[in-house]
Amino acid sequence: MWARLGPWRVPVIATFALGLLLGGQSLAEFFYGAARVPPAVSAEVAKSGSADIAVHLDFTPESFNLTYLSAVGNIAQTSGDTIYMVGVKGAAIRAIAGQYWVAGVSVWHAH
Repeated sequence: MWARLGPWRVPVIATFALGLLLGGQSLAEFFYGAARVPPAVSAEVAKSGSADIAVHLDFTPESFNLTYLSAVGNIAQTSGDTIYMVGVKGAAIRAIAGQYWVAGVSVWHAH
């Protein structure tokens, strides 16, 4: 099959490999994130459709981290290595938890 592609063989194989790599990363992030969401957070999302969460890092958040988190939810405050967010939807929580630089997420009672 690959021989029939002639001069297009290398670009087609490279594009296919890149697609697998990016698709695999997205799938891994989804499943990894779903596995890292604690039951208490999942219960809160099931109850109200969103949750107020604390995002725990192993370092002081940098500009990139804050920019990413503000793009997927509302940041209420930061304190040391923890970012507090309000009204975050379930899919966004899974995406946050799936980031390699996130140590964990937990329910935050903002009120």
